[in-house]
Amino acid sequence: LKRVAVEYPEKLSASSLAKLDAKTLQEWLLSTFDARSPEDEKEAKIPSLDERARLVNEVGSGLLEHFGGKASNLVRSAKKSAAKLAELTCAYFPGFRDHCVFRGQQVFFYKRAQIFAGDIWGAFEGKGLGDFPDLKTLTCFADYRIPQLLREIGIMKYGTGLEKKVLRKATILAGSEEEVAIRTATVLCVEALKKAIFEETNQEVSSVEIDWALWERGESLLKTLEPHHRTLTIYY
Repeated sequence: LKRVAVEYPEKLSASSLAKLDAKTLQEWLLSTFDARSPEDEKEAKIPSLDERARLVNEVGSGLLEHFGGKASNLVRSAKKSAAKLAELTCAYFPGFRDHCVFRGQQVFFYKRAQIFAGDIWGAFEGKGLGDFPDLKTLTCFADYRIPQLLREIGIMKYGTGLEKKVLRKATILAGSEEEVAIRTATVLCVEALKKAIFEETNQEVSSVEIDWALWERGESLLKTLEPHHRTLTIYY
């Protein structure tokens, strides 16, 4: 996507995204894997490709209908609030409404909506469009890599049954008690880390920054880490 943005920025306009088809999206995504051979690219399969394209169309259409076709207008409408930006993103783009019911209670993760706000903050170094004084109100972005690393360093531990499923790469259904428990525990662990860092150093760090540090560490250890949980979902 970065290559497309740099070489063909017009293809990422709201009007183009609103009409993007699955075939073109696949070409964009597979073209980023420079190490793949032509044979690999032919055999590569992107999970839920049609649904991914639909969600991209939703973003393009939503920007056109509500924000003059510009993501910057969406960001400005949040009035320098990361939390408000996540809220607006979920309000206008249904595909970002990452929530479920866990033991009779509704649980909201909003992973992609929050990471959108976090990435804007990071890209603009907390200035201009990225000036979000309330960044610390965001949680970590509960997905698969962070719990994978938290297990590796001994902060998170799965029950025997769940651990066996994860190690054999069994599918864990989206919205299931096991999947929601993994994501919830991830958020709680990062919040505990944030508190511990402050108590130890008297320095405030955001959950976003901790998330990024854990993610980068996890990416650097991919060859040695035990498997992460497998869940087919549009939310991460």
